[in-house]
Amino acid sequence: MAPYFRFDNSPVEAETHGSTLRGSSQFRFCTGKCQGKKPPEGGVEISPGKWWCGACWIDLARKRLAH
Repeated sequence: MAPYFRFDNSPVEAETHGSTLRGSSQFRFCTGKCQGKKPPEGGVEISPGKWWCGACWIDLARKRLAH
């Protein structure tokens, strides 16, 4: 995202609007099937140190309901 400027030509800092801009510390590592860094919204903490993203959690729930 390119910086924009005010009328007096001074730079304006980028505003963070929820999930639009994230720092790397705001992601969590999924210990489920995808094994990737995901935003924490919608994820589930299985046990201390084990966290699954929403997509992996839904996949697991669908498999359990199919049996």
